[in-house]
Amino acid sequence: MQIDNFAAQESADPAGLMVLRFAEPLDAGTLHALCDALVAAGIADPLPDAGYDGTVHPEDAAEVVGLPWRPPAAEDADTQHRTLTALGERFAVRAAWFFQAPYAVSPEIRSAYFPESLPAVVGQDTVAGGAASAEGVAGSGEAGSRFPAWRPVEGDSPFPIDGYPEIIKELDWYDFGIAVKLGGPRLAGEEQVLRAFKRLWIASYGGFRHEGLSYDPVHRSAGFWIDRWWFPGSSAAPVHHLLWIVRSLHEILPVAHVRFQGADMVQKYGAFLGDTGQPLILAGNPLHEIFRAGGEASARTWTESRTLWTAEEVAAMLIEIVEQHDPDIPDEAETAIRLAEWAIAIDPEQDTARAHVLFALMQQGRFDEALERVRGWERPRPAVYLVRIAQEHMPEQAAAALVAVPMSGLSAWAKGPTVAFLIRAVVKYAPDRLPSALAAMTETTNGIPELARYASELASYDRNFAQALTIYDAVVAAPADGAAPMIYQDALWAVQADNNDLPVQPERARRYLRAALPHGPENPAIFYNAACVWIELDELEKTFECLRLARERGYSRPYQMRDDRSFRAIADDPRFQQIFHDLDEDGADEPPARAFPMGADPFDVGASPE
Repeated sequence: MQIDNFAAQESADPAGLMVLRFAEPLDAGTLHALCDALVAAGIADPLPDAGYDGTVHPEDAAEVVGLPWRPPAAEDADTQHRTLTALGERFAVRAAWFFQAPYAVSPEIRSAYFPESLPAVVGQDTVAGGAASAEGVAGSGEAGSRFPAWRPVEGDSPFPIDGYPEIIKELDWYDFGIAVKLGGPRLAGEEQVLRAFKRLWIASYGGFRHEGLSYDPVHRSAGFWIDRWWFPGSSAAPVHHLLWIVRSLHEILPVAHVRFQGADMVQKYGAFLGDTGQPLILAGNPLHEIFRAGGEASARTWTESRTLWTAEEVAAMLIEIVEQHDPDIPDEAETAIRLAEWAIAIDPEQDTARAHVLFALMQQGRFDEALERVRGWERPRPAVYLVRIAQEHMPEQAAAALVAVPMSGLSAWAKGPTVAFLIRAVVKYAPDRLPSALAAMTETTNGIPELARYASELASYDRNFAQALTIYDAVVAAPADGAAPMIYQDALWAVQADNNDLPVQPERARRYLRAALPHGPENPAIFYNAACVWIELDELEKTFECLRLARERGYSRPYQMRDDRSFRAIADDPRFQQIFHDLDEDGADEPPARAFPMGADPFDVGASPE
């Protein structure tokens, strides 16, 4: 068994990492037995049972695994080495690497990374691969730093590094990280090893808000990141410390390219926002320098001969180059359009490149060409981009741009925010299309809440009740599954003639009542608003019954309900007075009285009168 970097404790309280490579993939049971033996011997710290970000299904095998190592005291080093050798022979360990660094965090923070229980430590990647060659790396530590550091000098880096040494001057406590592109054969367990190195790296930080590792299994790239952080050292120290982490990783998993960059919002918060998609992590842009030095011809030659980078990654590189061209300058706009269309040819799914084409054309006042492009692409999202660009830069063309948006089949690709944008654009620029657009929009994910929210804005702030009620017609007719009761409360408010200054609309009002009243028990304000609608329909018994239900269900503003001008005509009716008899004239509640038994069925809205 090959053993590299094994040493006694280099500080009083080091963070340690042990990475094991097996001659053959280990199944979960054997891996558990190895972990238990290492913990029992005091060589490895236990891993947590729950919440461990590198643990996956116990049936997965592993060719490589990273474990929290306990560096031995000097007097115990020989004993631990002999035990490791024996266990390595027993479990067919081909090679073992050891890394350690002083902790810079409190024991409380440390315990969050190295708790006291053992789970299945199995990698997320079950694809078997060949041996990973570990290339020796020369470098020097940073003088005076208490953290392991590697300062690459010209010619000694085994992998290209984008953004170095510029990152030292640009270092931002708010967002710091590095993206790594792996080379060599894929190994089962490589994601777990990446996360183990992330834990070793983050142990040196005394405080931070968020940290993590984003892994892109398709392109075999990963992003180490931390934000709102504190590091006890100079600006160069965290940079060279992170480079030491990556160079150490390279000893086990060959690194092909590196780029300093923070994490985007999807990487940080996508899981919390329900975005489960896998973000592309572009760990470098070699095409940028080739394009700068040799122009498009050299860039195309490199693209055609590439082996490491996928088409999607190359397209993303081109987009980064496009973004450096000013679309307000005609020559640069033409170059941006040409490069973006090249990206689309390489990766037909590149709607971001399409957005750049449209923006450059619109900045040059070429709306007809932009519209022709959208129609030729036959994709829905670029059509929405065109509407967005037109709305901001060429509003007189927004209505024409909306025609290119395929409203049929909207539910297959549009989410709530897209629906919200489109409904606002239709109302503002193409109101005649509103009725036909609503049918598609009510079928989309989160479409109903977005539509209802905008209808409420139209009614409450713009006083545009005609359009608001048209939207509410579609909302109340849609299936109620998952719809918030507040939607129906607002719809009843909007349909009241006393609020909208329109004539009473009996047929529409009864449709709204049929949809809203079943939600009254969840939101008693619905019963209050329903009473206001019933009295406009001259349905007094149902008015009284909904008032009773609002009180019975605990509507929080009984005085407002009692004094509402909608009920002035029945204020002296004994039935009305009985409903509010527990309220005094000065506004202080008396002990509540038990509501009368229900009388007429308020849910029986009946047919619309002739």
